[in-house]
Amino acid sequence: MVTKKGETKKLIVKSLLEKPKSINELACKLCIKNATIRTHINKKQKLIKSLTILRIVKKIEEKILIRGGYAKTKIYGIVDKEKANKFLEK
Repeated sequence: MVTKKGETKKLIVKSLLEKPKSINELACKLCIKNATIRTHINKKQKLIKSLTILRIVKKIEEKILIRGGYAKTKIYGIVDKEKANKFLEK
């Protein structure tokens, strides 16, 4: 899926405004690779301003997954709805 510059971040923010989700849930809903979503949420590079650096999204909890073993997944949510809506208007 090819998107315009900045569109992927807007899709992530719109989805998280509906309900907090894990990276896997976002990837399934938006049909975008996990690595791409992880980059837009967490990446700490000079070239990419991640949603956590912009203070729009943050980890709100961890969910324990039990599938033949033990693993945790992070659940992300919107920090400030007003700021998120302004970001979507750009």
